[in-house]
Amino acid sequence: SILYTSIDLLFVGFTGLIKELGSYYVAKRIAGWIGMTSALGFALGPRLLSGIGNEEDIRKTIDLVLMFLIPMTVGTILMNKPLVYVFGSKYKLATTPLIILSLAKIFDIISNLARATIFGLDKVDAYFKISIKELIKSKIFRVTILNYITLAFEIILLFALTPIYGINGVAFSFLFTTLISFLTMTYIAFKGMHILD
Repeated sequence: SILYTSIDLLFVGFTGLIKELGSYYVAKRIAGWIGMTSALGFALGPRLLSGIGNEEDIRKTIDLVLMFLIPMTVGTILMNKPLVYVFGSKYKLATTPLIILSLAKIFDIISNLARATIFGLDKVDAYFKISIKELIKSKIFRVTILNYITLAFEIILLFALTPIYGINGVAFSFLFTTLISFLTMTYIAFKGMHILD
């Protein structure tokens, strides 16, 4: 949703960090190019939904995504200043948030792969009539609730960290919440599988 992907930008503007808003936006846009690696995993969900996907497909998809994700992240971190200065020296405050957001992208992208695995393997939504009890027990329901809890936690972190650390606090809020999402999503998705061996 728009709120989930833009809460950090909204918060920077809401808290009056107008001068820093441009720098944070630049950092977020540059880190966003790392997110393009998630496109390599888009075929995973439909393949799992169709019933022909398996653990080997999940493992190969993760390997393929990591093959591009890790070098892109390391390159962005190492080249953070030249990348920011492409937009102009007035955005120099973007360098630290860019490093933080780049690290967060790793967790975010793997979480999205885990989410695609959950939605592809959990067949609770394949039936026309399911009870509320079955729905609540499903992994899909847990993932949806987890998204709302993560968003609430990010808002709490934004209120706690932004007044102290400015746009770096905003970036740390995103890093912490993506780490939590990563840990919980990968646990839910890959529990009992030998995906990350």
